[in-house]
Amino acid sequence: MATRCELFYTLVLLSIFRGGQSQPCTTANIKVTQRTTAEWAHGNPVYEVEVSNGCICSQSMVLLRCRGFDTTLSVDPSVFRQLRPSEAGGVHGLCVVNGFQPIFQGSPVKFRYARGSPIGLTADSSEVNCS
Repeated sequence: MATRCELFYTLVLLSIFRGGQSQPCTTANIKVTQRTTAEWAHGNPVYEVEVSNGCICSQSMVLLRCRGFDTTLSVDPSVFRQLRPSEAGGVHGLCVVNGFQPIFQGSPVKFRYARGSPIGLTADSSEVNCS
């Protein structure tokens, strides 16, 4: 009898744990961190940005709020680029990360930019790819 109860409770705990893992991801799982490097470009400090996905599912179509973004350092547009309002449904100040391609957990996307001070970059939207 005790063995059946233990098995029942183990199965309940496993189903709760697995349910927590299968919960849908959100844009809140997209983390943006910035750090100042020791480098300078055209008289401006260089910042390194890392965009990571903390969800077990990949997330694509990742857009960041980036109003006022400008840089004196060239950034690969397939990694990070500001969208024209016509591309963003009339919205100003959105940037696409990784060319709309998926960002996987444990494989962050990194880029660097240079300007007088860091700019606020926050996740705006994404598409969760769970099957």
